Amino acid sequence: MCHEPCHQKSCETARNCSPYGVCTILENEYRCECLPGFTGDGYVCEGEELGTPYHPEDPEQPYQPEEPQEPYQPLDPQEPYQPLDPQDPYQPQDPYQPQDPYPQDPYQPQDPYQSLEPQEPYQPLEPQDPYQPLEPQDPYQPLEPQDPYQPLEPQDPYQPRPQDPYQPQPPYQPLGPYQPQEPEEPYHPVLFCNAGE
Repeated sequence: MCHEPCHQKSCETARNCSPYGVCTILENEYRCECLPGFTGDGYVCEGEELGTPYHPEDPEQPYQPEEPQEPYQPLDPQEPYQPLDPQDPYQPQDPYQPQDPYPQDPYQPQDPYQSLEPQEPYQPLEPQDPYQPLEPQDPYQPLEPQDPYQPLEPQDPYQPRPQDPYQPQPPYQPLGPYQPQEPEEPYHPVLFCNAGE
């Protein structure tokens, strides 16, 4: 247990406690307490298995790297790359032979510009006759005049068809009492018998 209060405002900012201790709140006070397995006042905590107290102020030992490793060497060193079959450099079948570097006839400048063939002055095609319309047409003449509209023969005003005068039918007369008809005789088929039987 630590007996002196931490002077920090909160445990989040308490940095003067031992790395093996924690800052806790007891009765509204922040205190440093050693972790389980360690003893001390909270600012300096000793481990039960450690003989000397841990003091973070002690300078750390200088860094000592491990033994240097040997450089990487492949298991089977390979020979440098060599193509399977060395090929001869490219030789064309027919080596290029430039033409004569200079032509036989040296360059001769042509005469000043001359047209190939003298051209005749422009002559238009044969003049065409002035426009002549087709045969003149007679002025518009309407078709034969039609007679003025004449309605068909006037029809007589509506007259109903003459009908026969109404003739009343005779009054209804009921039939007499029902009289059944005499029943017809039933049909009797005629049977013929052979004389030999």
